Amino acid sequence: MPMLPHEPDAQSASKDRNISIALLIAQIPLPLIGIVFAKLSTLDDSYCSFRPGDGYSDCGDPAWPDRAATLSTIGGIVLWVTALAWLCWAVHRRIRSAAVSVGFFAAQIVLLVVSGGMALQFGPQ
Repeated sequence: MPMLPHEPDAQSASKDRNISIALLIAQIPLPLIGIVFAKLSTLDDSYCSFRPGDGYSDCGDPAWPDRAATLSTIGGIVLWVTALAWLCWAVHRRIRSAAVSVGFFAAQIVLLVVSGGMALQFGPQ
């Protein structure tokens, strides 16, 4: 039976699957890093003040680190579960999955950068 164009041979399918699984495992600590960064950003209030007229610059909204931690948690879990479902579907269908796994990993990195930027809205303005 001839192979379809999207069906990889056994050796490349194994490599592709291993790359996808490694990227899926590498995504696990990224939301945790986002949460830790968001919570640590609240320590950056030494040069700002909530009291007007005391000589320090104004602080941003103190709710931003909590919003960033929530975004990192919920977004990271949704991306990871979606990547896992995609990987299972691709393995079941015997199609290549590494390119999509790289895309999910890149989306997780973008989410980490966005949540970090949100957390930095708290510090001195």
